[in-house]
Amino acid sequence: MKKLINSMFALAIAAFTLTSCEDVPMPYDITFEKDNKTPDPSDMEAKGTGTKDDPFNIVAAQNYITKGEGLDKEVYVQGIVVSVQEINTQYGNATYYISDDGTTTNQFYVFRGKALGNVKFTDSNKIKKGDKVVICGKLMTHTNGVKQLGQGNYIYSLNGQVQETTPPTNTGLNVTFDNNIANFTIVNVKALPEGLTKVWFHDANFKQMKATGRANNTNYETQSRLVSPAFSLKGMNTATLTFNNALNYLKSAALNDAVKVLVSTDGNNWKPLAINNPPSGKNWNFVDSTCDLKEYAGQEKVFVAFEYNSNKEIATTWEIKKVTVK
Repeated sequence: MKKLINSMFALAIAAFTLTSCEDVPMPYDITFEKDNKTPDPSDMEAKGTGTKDDPFNIVAAQNYITKGEGLDKEVYVQGIVVSVQEINTQYGNATYYISDDGTTTNQFYVFRGKALGNVKFTDSNKIKKGDKVVICGKLMTHTNGVKQLGQGNYIYSLNGQVQETTPPTNTGLNVTFDNNIANFTIVNVKALPEGLTKVWFHDANFKQMKATGRANNTNYETQSRLVSPAFSLKGMNTATLTFNNALNYLKSAALNDAVKVLVSTDGNNWKPLAINNPPSGKNWNFVDSTCDLKEYAGQEKVFVAFEYNSNKEIATTWEIKKVTVK
């Protein structure tokens, strides 16, 4: 009986203690539901128009990629460096993550970009965690589904410092695709449709770049470009683009609808070029096709792009082994 009375007395004291504590505020007014919740990117606000004076924030950049329009144009994205994955001084580029606040929340991938002023990284101290950057480059979705600033981007502003870009020093082009993409950039002008993971890709077995809009016995509507790095035609009076290529499965499609060669002096505005000696479109026979670049001779900065197009009726296969401009 005595034990029962003692137990009831202890319970009464405990109840009184808990009731008395109800009015005591939690330290710093912490709300666990609020403070432990990871922000959903869809709830964040998109800011910026993508210009150097009004760069995209991360959400705006992601929305721009999702929309799938204008992905062939360079835009500006601002953020704070979250982490540096690699600085390769041999090739002069860096791969890193940025976000709006410098944390891993909604971080964004920057792939193989150059340093401030569009020059090569020469040491590993040129960029670090916490740096505020504005990056110029082309937005894209990688074949693995990751939205990113694609290879060829560069830092326009670093912690408020801006440096003028260095003009390209390479005169002309002379590349093969034996081992890799050779500093070209893949730009999916139209967002990849569901069911297709890539259009242009490096075909290591045959040492070439290859484009197709067909996968799993299905044709897809695509528009994708293989874009050269910038090169110079300064001091030249004439210039010719030559590319060793093959095209198959053209069927009833017009050649100029399926494949195009484009030229630009800023990487944003493109003009089509006439293709001389084009491939037949009916077999795997490689030919040396050419385009006249005389109009652009003397220009300090030039780009060329190979544009592949397909639809649900016809999806060709285009292969390119070598590209020269001289």
